[in-house]
Amino acid sequence: MNNRVHGIIGMGIPFVALIGFILFFFVFSPYAWQDFEKLSLSVYNIKNIEGQTWMSLFTYGFVGILLIAFSFGIVLNHGGSKFVKIGGISLLLASISWFSFGIIEITGEREIASALIRTVIFHCLIVLGFLLIMADMDKVNKHKTYMWSLLAIPALLIALGITEVSLLDHDYDALILAPWILEFLGMGFIGHAYYSSTLADVKDH
Repeated sequence: MNNRVHGIIGMGIPFVALIGFILFFFVFSPYAWQDFEKLSLSVYNIKNIEGQTWMSLFTYGFVGILLIAFSFGIVLNHGGSKFVKIGGISLLLASISWFSFGIIEITGEREIASALIRTVIFHCLIVLGFLLIMADMDKVNKHKTYMWSLLAIPALLIALGITEVSLLDHDYDALILAPWILEFLGMGFIGHAYYSSTLADVKDH
């Protein structure tokens, strides 16, 4: 996989995920967000819910495949950096966790608890992956904007996590949605770093 194709896959991830969630919450199952008390976005492969097939196959399945392909591309195209390679492995494991949300159907409290545990693991792996890649971002793209942005995203995710824990008795949509938005945007941002590095190479030649 060359860097241009790799970058396009990464940049496409936030848009594809957004389409998946918009169609689910506004078309297939418009009352799910309220009916299920604003669950984590990872816990909507619920048995017999309207739009379950869409969530399972597209939002978790197809997006998961894109995440796995993109993360595996980072492992392969690490620019000689062990940090970037290990960061890619961390993102790959997180991507597999996301894909699993579409395989394991939610039928009761036990499955919800399992999905939430995998959600915590997903968030931790994403933060670790972003930090590791940020540490040696110049091996992917020498523009400093990418390095500082990848530092900002994990910092915001950690801050949001602390805020959410401290406000467990409160119900804020932003605290539920913001981490996912940042994580998918982060994937797109890394994708843009790979894509723009190929444009720089073309200009140099």
